[in-house]
Amino acid sequence: MNIIKVVILLVTSLLLFQTHTRAGDTLEVCSNSANYTSGSQFKTNLDFLLSALLSNASKSGFYNTSIGNGLDTVFGLAQCRPDTSTEDCETCLNNFIVEIIKRCPNRKAATLREASCVLRYSNQRFFSRADVSPIVIYYNTKNASNVPLFSQLQGCLLNNLSQSAASEASKFKTGSIKYANCQPLYGMVECTKDLRCSACLSCLQQLITAIPDGKSGGRIVAPSCTIRYELYIFFEISSAPPPSSVAACTQ
Repeated sequence: MNIIKVVILLVTSLLLFQTHTRAGDTLEVCSNSANYTSGSQFKTNLDFLLSALLSNASKSGFYNTSIGNGLDTVFGLAQCRPDTSTEDCETCLNNFIVEIIKRCPNRKAATLREASCVLRYSNQRFFSRADVSPIVIYYNTKNASNVPLFSQLQGCLLNNLSQSAASEASKFKTGSIKYANCQPLYGMVECTKDLRCSACLSCLQQLITAIPDGKSGGRIVAPSCTIRYELYIFFEISSAPPPSSVAACTQ
């Protein structure tokens, strides 16, 4: 399966961060707005923060907090997908804690996100605010067999899942719908759990509008939310909430 990657940067944010896509399917955002120095109080607070995020989020699947005072305050968030095992969650976050310092050295704000987990920290409070820039798009180069029908069902599936996920505490939803010849089309949506219903829904809807037309599979990623759709199952049913069939879409 051939996968293409596209990165969309919102123009208003071009000077505030750099984004890199060299490392597999990891979204990497390194802020250019402020730096810290080694041995500073900010760096000490950041080290404590990252340790707290790993310790708490690897057990509960989500944790956000802040450490420090005044200009040395660091805000942070860590989250694993609900269908990720405790062991895989800990591994993902542990790797990210090492990588975020390597990839974004001395930066006062950074984000790493991949399929299993997300890690964010900043010198500015970002909790409850949807961050949709940059948007990274991965899509299968193969087109769907019936593009008009596929696009209709895909949009309906993801919009319905988004409505459900936004209103649930997990901010996560999987589902499926019958496509051509009764073949299932699977979907998944997820927001970070700090977002309120309206912010989560807005974030997911912006990603849905970025989906390339007619592609048979894809994953669209932003710092605060992510969506995916495929013609094969890609989430763990045993750990995730049972996938729901979306019956409201007209075929």
